[in-house]
Amino acid sequence: MIKTINYALGSKSYFNDEITANPDRRLVIAENLTTEDNYILIDLSDKTSIFGSSIQLETLYNVGDDLFDHFLFLQAFDLDDEKRAMLKKVGPKVLDDTIKNFDGKMEGGYFSTRMDHPQTLVMLTLWKTKEDLDQWLSSSTYHQLDDYINQQLRNFTEVFKVVEDE
Repeated sequence: MIKTINYALGSKSYFNDEITANPDRRLVIAENLTTEDNYILIDLSDKTSIFGSSIQLETLYNVGDDLFDHFLFLQAFDLDDEKRAMLKKVGPKVLDDTIKNFDGKMEGGYFSTRMDHPQTLVMLTLWKTKEDLDQWLSSSTYHQLDDYINQQLRNFTEVFKVVEDE
C-alpha cells in the first residue's frame, strides 16, 4: 500500500524534466481528459514531496493494485464535520463494493485525506478503460456517494489518462 501520494498539476514539459531529474522515484504523468493541455504528476514513492506546491494525500483505506497505468478518477469532498464523518464510513464501503462489482475493470482505489487541508477527503480510483469508469459512474455502487457531492469550490472530479512512456 502506498501511504502518501503527492501530486501536482502543470505542463507536460515541466513534468518530463522532473521525471528525468528524479529517476529514484516512481513518478506517473497523466493527461487531464476534461481540460486541454493540463497534466498531473503523481509521486508514488512514499518519500517527502519534491514539488514546490503539491497536494499530499494520506491513505486511509485502499483496495486492489497500485498499477496507475490506465485511467485515473480523482474526486475531492470538502465537507462539514458531520458529513465528513459519515463519508469516512461510506468511502471504504464504496471501494470494497466497487472492487467486488467491477472486478477486472477497477484496478485499485484509495480513500485519503488531504494533509494540507484535512477537512477534504479524496477518492482516487484506477480503471482499465474509460468505458469501465463511465459504467461505474452510472452505477448504484457509485451513487452511494451522492449525499457527499456538491458544487463547493474544493469539491471536484477529474479524469486522467496515464501518458505512455515515450
